[in-house]
Amino acid sequence: MRIVSGCAASKSGSCPAPGAEGRWSEHPGFPTKVADTIGAGDSFTAAMTLGLLAGWPLDEIHLRASEVAAYVCSQPGATPVLPERLRAPFLSLFARQN
Repeated sequence: MRIVSGCAASKSGSCPAPGAEGRWSEHPGFPTKVADTIGAGDSFTAAMTLGLLAGWPLDEIHLRASEVAAYVCSQPGATPVLPERLRAPFLSLFARQN
């Protein structure tokens, strides 16, 4: 799978990932015994969006989004509870620093 972080097709050149114009990330995906694909795309997009908002490197975003989507595919139903190892990087984005 390839993620391309580039400018939208407009004269303004707005980009979803500031500073990442023209960069891409490729990841082969994770082997998964598929139980249900419902929710895989949504979970990938959610993970990617959080990574972009957090300013993570594009390869890290792609890796984490692929991990989440693979897990969702391995579970029945569209919204399985993610295991701690997959939730932790995203929860840390919301942790308050004292």
